[in-house]
Amino acid sequence: MGDNAVAIVMMIAGFLITFMLPLYALAAIF
Repeated sequence: MGDNAVAIVMMIAGFLITFMLPLYALAAIF
């Protein structure tokens, strides 16, 4: 594992943040 696992975790975390922030903004608007 090692560096590969870290890269995968970073990618998933980045995707979640990118996906959830606009969703949270929309929820706040409505």
